[in-house]
Amino acid sequence: MTFHESARTIAGQLQRGLGRGARAVRDPALVEACLRRQYAWDWQVDSRDVYLARLVRDLGLPVQPILARLYAEEPEFTVSLGVLACLEAAGIEEVVAGVRDYIERGRRGPEVLEHIDREPPAPRSAPPPPHLAWSNGELLAVLRAPAPRSLHRSVLRELARRPGEPELLDVLNTMDTAGLGGAIVRAVAQLGSVAVPAARRWAAAEGPLRQAAVSILAAHGDEADVPVLLAEVVRLDSTPDQLCGYDELVTGLARIGGPVAAILRRLWLTPHSYERASYLRAYRIADPAVAESLLVEGLWDCEEGVRRVAAEHVALDAETRERLGYLRDDPMEDAGVRGAAAARLES
Repeated sequence: MTFHESARTIAGQLQRGLGRGARAVRDPALVEACLRRQYAWDWQVDSRDVYLARLVRDLGLPVQPILARLYAEEPEFTVSLGVLACLEAAGIEEVVAGVRDYIERGRRGPEVLEHIDREPPAPRSAPPPPHLAWSNGELLAVLRAPAPRSLHRSVLRELARRPGEPELLDVLNTMDTAGLGGAIVRAVAQLGSVAVPAARRWAAAEGPLRQAAVSILAAHGDEADVPVLLAEVVRLDSTPDQLCGYDELVTGLARIGGPVAAILRRLWLTPHSYERASYLRAYRIADPAVAESLLVEGLWDCEEGVRRVAAEHVALDAETRERLGYLRDDPMEDAGVRGAAAARLES
């Protein structure tokens, strides 16, 4: 497990992708350390590429050491590739030339080419599975039968694409739901508040449907469901190395008016940055005064979702207007964030 320095230090803030670290850093060595190691808790979803690439560009760090690490082993290769792809998109000539040279000569050249081009060829479309044409009744009949697990999961995914089917709640009470948690959550979500009574029963039963129950109650429950959501926070806290899953809980607690401010204060500093946009939205409801400063910080955050929320809602002054102009004009930036920044500057 990767060790993260204290979030009170600039090094720890950079490792977590926090905006406060990007605003404060002046020492290139601190950025260089983040370029050599994967500090994202889940590198598949936690964003760091644009964040680090901007620091490289804005602090004037040399790019040759980053290019050289394309020849290194993991995690240096993946970290370097993500940063270089952003710098290449920004038109840094030395990076463009260095990456093209690696594509021609490097061992993982095809992988780098695919990542840089960002436009992989469209895969051949497989014929749709026959159950896509089935009625809801036929799909529910499959769930009632001892079908293969993969078919149950596929049917639940199809139901998740359709308007909510209330009869699904009764079917779930009788079928073996072990291992189908995520698919069930998505299918039941289509029912909205209709599923709340069933979700309360599932939560009380502490069985395999608890995950779906918590998700429904977070989205549609009321004050009576606060204990369930807080208990789920405690459960996550007690699970070793479990940093995800808090986003819908704090969103629900903030919506209902539950005691969420203290939870948000510690979650904001997590290295699992993917959920931070949800934390910021919850902060705006639960603690608007603290949210004001976090919206400013969010303009420098590693997650595009945070930057977009910040661009949409930050109070405008000389500093934030300047930063919004930076985001609007930066070719590395996500299109949604650029649009939100442009809209605020025009308002």
